[in-house]
Amino acid sequence: TVDQSIMSDQVVTMKLASGREIRYLSQWAIDVKLCQSAHSNDDSLKDLERSDLTTHVYEGGFKVWECARDLCDLIEGRADDCERKDDLQLGCGAALPAIAALAYGAEAVMMQDFNAPVLDCFTRENVRLNGAEEGRCSYVAGPWKDVRAAIPEKSCDVILSSETIYNEG
Repeated sequence: TVDQSIMSDQVVTMKLASGREIRYLSQWAIDVKLCQSAHSNDDSLKDLERSDLTTHVYEGGFKVWECARDLCDLIEGRADDCERKDDLQLGCGAALPAIAALAYGAEAVMMQDFNAPVLDCFTRENVRLNGAEEGRCSYVAGPWKDVRAAIPEKSCDVILSSETIYNEG
């Protein structure tokens, strides 16, 4: 069970095993951000009332998947492995593991998600909510096949991913 409590109608807090808290936008706050953004007429969001899923392509970025907490707890338990590393989180959505890595000393984190609206209206907001330095963060929108072109010549030290590779599609 994910230990979460709603702080307000805009922010949800997730407690990790150590008691550290990571905050993220509530669904209501995401909806408000989307309505106020340049993405309000984005075709990828036309059926958002039902879901932001695209069969065999995209499993939805406007949610916090169960394994995000597990990956955050793993990062926390191996905090020494995070220090001074460059990380990439594939399929980041809320980006809670990336935020945890930054809290535990990652030098920089690139966050990738299929849909730009997820990055602009959810991921970036969560980074801000947790006080992470924006200069240590970069964002890449698009399919995985295009991610390599966005990564600088040097490789990432750590690739974070959860609940992203279960579908052969």
